[in-house]
Amino acid sequence: MFNKITTVLCFALLSGCQSLPVDTINESASQEQNNDNDDSSYFQIANVTKNNNVISFDGGMSFEANEQVKKLIDSQTTSLQIRSRGGEINAGMELAELIYKHKLNVEVKDYCFSSCANYVFPAGKTKVLSANSLLGWHGGALQEDDDFEELLSPEEQKAFESYIVAAREREKRLFRDIGVKQSITILGQSDKYDRYQDCIGWNYSLAALDKLGVKNIKLKDGKWQPAASFNDNCLFTIGEQEL
Repeated sequence: MFNKITTVLCFALLSGCQSLPVDTINESASQEQNNDNDDSSYFQIANVTKNNNVISFDGGMSFEANEQVKKLIDSQTTSLQIRSRGGEINAGMELAELIYKHKLNVEVKDYCFSSCANYVFPAGKTKVLSANSLLGWHGGALQEDDDFEELLSPEEQKAFESYIVAAREREKRLFRDIGVKQSITILGQSDKYDRYQDCIGWNYSLAALDKLGVKNIKLKDGKWQPAASFNDNCLFTIGEQEL
């Protein structure tokens, strides 16, 4: 169901997503801004900059991008403004841990999907959404994916098991620290949402986010009216009453 994080896990396990050679993914963040229909932008190196007290993160998540964030954070830094389609789950969790440690606000610029929605957005001290900001979930470390594991050799299955067990424990600690229910990453994978099997993922209503522990959300424009699709791919909404 959905385009889950299997691809991300596969890259992390089989291709070393954390340290892909720069020449394989060295696309500028400006190209991501102009190529949102291109799935390759998922793994583009983020453009990380700072203006006054705000760090801007534009592009795919990686440990390399996180190192840039670490260099820019100081005692005067107040916020991280982010526009990202996600990336490897441990890179996403590391960035979330930095945000939580330094008590940074998180503002979504345009969209925040996958590991960005799972970890970075909920970790913000204040979470800022514009009227049309998009949030999108499609899976996390808790999900089961037997079809993927069947494609692996015994050695790869052992490595994957080690990888995912550690990721699940890290995810558990992160959500415990920020006070958010870990199930936020997989609720949309329930069988009751099979009618949305052609969608790329889901989002939550504000009331549902509050119930899941994602609190202190600020609406920059006084309202939040996200689109029900991204690049012509549907996103369905889970409401408070469904939790």
